[in-house]
Amino acid sequence: MDREEFDLLYRGYEEDRQRLIDDAKAEIDPEFDARLQRAIQGNAERVKLLRSSDYSVADLQRLEFRELEILNDKKGQIEAEREQAISDQIATPDQRLQEVVFGAGGLAAAEQRLADQEKIKIDQQEQANLTENEKKVDIADDFSTVSHQDHFSPDDFDYSSISEEYDSLGEDFAGQAEGTGREMPDSGIEPD
Repeated sequence: MDREEFDLLYRGYEEDRQRLIDDAKAEIDPEFDARLQRAIQGNAERVKLLRSSDYSVADLQRLEFRELEILNDKKGQIEAEREQAISDQIATPDQRLQEVVFGAGGLAAAEQRLADQEKIKIDQQEQANLTENEKKVDIADDFSTVSHQDHFSPDDFDYSSISEEYDSLGEDFAGQAEGTGREMPDSGIEPD
């Protein structure tokens, strides 16, 4: 499975999972909505009782604020319990859905398999790049070796054979010059 196929499956899974959540909410929400309404109504009754009592304005404000904090805490607790109840209710169907969509191990295993495949592809690409770079280095080394072999140093050369050939050429030119009536220009090299 590649990334594109995984993303397509994941979008379908998310849609199906949202249906599970919506179904669970439809079943669970009435109970929690009733609890929330009872908490709000209880708060309103307590605040009404406080206002009918003989408290100073400052004390009344402090007590009303305290009741508001209690109500907000109660709302938060009810919402957290609602979310937990929904999670608990969809846990088993969600796991089955994941296994149907993603195979054994569900979503987590599919994500791990995909990550492993992507890492293998990256490693293979890096290895191919290294191999290509090694080939380039080998070619450069071969060229460098050939280049060094084509160069020679003065010590590699036998000057004695050139000197003998040059001397014989000089004699040939001198002989040719005698036949033409022209003098051979002085090369500045003294024959041995």
